[in-house]
Amino acid sequence: VVLEGKYPLQNEQTAESWLAALRSAKGDSCTPDVEHDPLCVYTFAIYWAMMTLTSVGYGDIVPQHNLEYFIATLFMLFAGFVWAYVVGSVVSLLSLIDPGNAEFKKKMDEINALSEHRHLSRGLRYKLRDYMVVSRNIGAAHHQQDLLEDNVSPGLQRKVVLETPVTQTFLKKVWWARDLEQDAVLEIMRSLQTCVYGFQESIPIKDRMILIREGLVAVHGRIFSRHEVIGENSILLASD
Repeated sequence: VVLEGKYPLQNEQTAESWLAALRSAKGDSCTPDVEHDPLCVYTFAIYWAMMTLTSVGYGDIVPQHNLEYFIATLFMLFAGFVWAYVVGSVVSLLSLIDPGNAEFKKKMDEINALSEHRHLSRGLRYKLRDYMVVSRNIGAAHHQQDLLEDNVSPGLQRKVVLETPVTQTFLKKVWWARDLEQDAVLEIMRSLQTCVYGFQESIPIKDRMILIREGLVAVHGRIFSRHEVIGENSILLASD
């Protein structure tokens, strides 16, 4: 394209350009004509560039001589790198949306490989996969706790802990916790460990306090359900 915004339809060797070929095949749709309408030429050029970038095809606009083939090859090579970069960036962003899900899928693949390598029975394989599904949020809970302890001030940690549903259950169900100071409640919540047990699996309850978040627990013929507490009195220290 020359400085005046005109595009020559023929080069010095009088070879027809892609723009001239397009006009001869489809007519001149520019106003007043293609030689005096640079915006029209740029429109055609952008169309051609987009066809190259998206690998859809050129349609009516194709190179007509060696120079155009050479330039088109360079631009296609450049567009290929751009397209690969765009696709890679999109994939990277999608992987960052839910990193926990990607990690969970990786662990499930490892469990399946372990089951296959050790020739486990079908029933045991099902129990392993079911346990992985149920316990998939444990890693996120540990990561969140580490995030709070490493990056948040003690005052804000206290506020976060007090508004957590587990803390609300603890203060509501455990009678001796209602009069505790906030620092004491914070230390107790920090000492709690998140555990997951399988169906019909025995749970050690001696000298432990258990807050049930999901599922059912049977203790000496009594059924405990969600948001109930077991062993809140067994951890109290006897004193004179």
